[in-house]
This record gives sequence, C-alpha cells and structure tokens, in this order.
Amino acid sequence: MKFITWKQPLGNSECPYAYRWLIDFYFFSIRLHQWIGSDDLRYFHDHPTWFATIVLSGSYVDISPTGEEQLKIGSFRFRPALYKHKVKVLQGGCWTLLVFGKHFREWGFYAPKKSGRIIWLKAKRYFLRFGHHPCDK
Repeated sequence: MKFITWKQPLGNSECPYAYRWLIDFYFFSIRLHQWIGSDDLRYFHDHPTWFATIVLSGSYVDISPTGEEQLKIGSFRFRPALYKHKVKVLQGGCWTLLVFGKHFREWGFYAPKKSGRIIWLKAKRYFLRFGHHPCDK
C-alpha cells in the first residue's frame, strides 16, 4: 500500500478527468484533486467512507438523487459514507481539498442490470461492463 501518491491520473489514461495527490494516515487520508473534467456522469457512484471537501478554486456541480448543488470557492461539505453523487466540473476546472475517513469497503456505481433493476457494482466491475466514460472533446 502506498502512503503517498503524487499526481495520480484518474479516468482514462488517454484523457484523465482529474489528478490526485494523496497522503494516507491509515485512519484517514488527505487528498488534493485537480479536476480538469467531470467524472463519470452516466450513473451515481459512492464512496466507501465519509468525506469532507472544500473547493479551493473553480467550481463544480454536485449531482445527487435529491438534486443539484453548485459548489464554488470556499464551499465546504461533509458527506456520509455511501453518499451517491456525480461530479460535473464547470468550465475552467476545479481544485478541491478532501479528508477521507478509513475505508470499510470498495467504492462503486449504481447501474442498471439488463432487467432494469438498479444494483451496486464495484468500480472495477462497472468499468469492465460499461467501459470508462468517454473523453471530453
């Protein structure tokens, strides 16, 4: 396990939607995200822990099953574990600083089965089934 991760690309290797810097203290971690595009907007995802985020520059729209909220510079939010959402980054990108709690499981997506019923899929299984989201043009 790495305790420090430096400028890790997130998303497709050809076109990452963000870069992450991470320091893991085991019981919690501190993360800096440079958002250059939106994350996967097809379906909601969750996180395997609580987290708190503050917007350092730029802005994004947090989309959850209960609605949309634009977060701008200085916006601070606490989210419980398993909070379902999508991150839509607005023009110009965004930088966020986050504190994550200790993980108790993997993260994943809420996506439909062929029957149409929504199920939770581990992220790796989701990407195998649906592929990574397409690169922004």
